[in-house]
Amino acid sequence: MEAAIAKLQAEMDGTGTNAYIKLIGDFLIKHLQANPGSADQVAAADKTIAKSLLAMQTEARKKAGANGMAMLTDDEGYAVVLKYFGLEAVSPHRWSKRFRGLRSDWTNYYDGGTTCGI
Repeated sequence: MEAAIAKLQAEMDGTGTNAYIKLIGDFLIKHLQANPGSADQVAAADKTIAKSLLAMQTEARKKAGANGMAMLTDDEGYAVVLKYFGLEAVSPHRWSKRFRGLRSDWTNYYDGGTTCGI
């Protein structure tokens, strides 16, 4: 688990002011602390936080309306990240209990509790 957290931390530290990389990195670290068995998937060399954001962008584009605007809810965004890393998505009812602090941070970065994927 330490190697996976170190990998995430290195990516977070190397991104300068990219708040989204830091936010998802914090989410994944908390996920690892709650689910240590997920460490191998997160530590995989071909998986990065930045690429998980691209997966989120791709998913949001699928929902784009006529005006080109697309949004994901907090739960949808986190589920895409977990899916990208090959991890089991947590049901929305469990988000608020397991990641309560992150949920409020997430909505601080986005308007109205929704996440912009594009």
